[in-house]
Amino acid sequence: MSATFFPMDSVVTQDSESGVLSFDRAINSEIYRYFLNSLFTTGVQADPEDTYEYLKVKPSEGMYVTVNPGFALVKGLMFREDELRTITIPAASSQDRIDTIVVRSNTSSSQRTCDFYVVAGTPSASPSRPPLTRAGSIYEIGLADILVPAYTTAIS
Repeated sequence: MSATFFPMDSVVTQDSESGVLSFDRAINSEIYRYFLNSLFTTGVQADPEDTYEYLKVKPSEGMYVTVNPGFALVKGLMFREDELRTITIPAASSQDRIDTIVVRSNTSSSQRTCDFYVVAGTPSASPSRPPLTRAGSIYEIGLADILVPAYTTAIS
């Protein structure tokens, strides 16, 4: 039987010749994400005033949308945006399409990121929202679907 417990203070030692530090109880972030994911639901967290404005996506000038500040939990990974962010929507084509604004976490050791992204849909006479990626180290939360009409130059 193997038990996991944390946090506990780690005893830090330093090699006198190389100066390298070592920790007797070093753990990685995976255990924290697992723990938080066990306690909290993945998604946008409600704001304290219940205004439903956290991470709300709104049209802006031209081919831009803004995303309000807010907080989300993505499979145990905490994501917080403190400022209003402007996101560029790719140019329209000769057919309608639906793009999705997402919070995407990528926990792979080469990426280790979490941010807003546009998942561009496929132009079509009857477009549908693009699928969210939820496989391997990538997990996306959809914030808003954006209809991009054919030949448009502004998001409304």
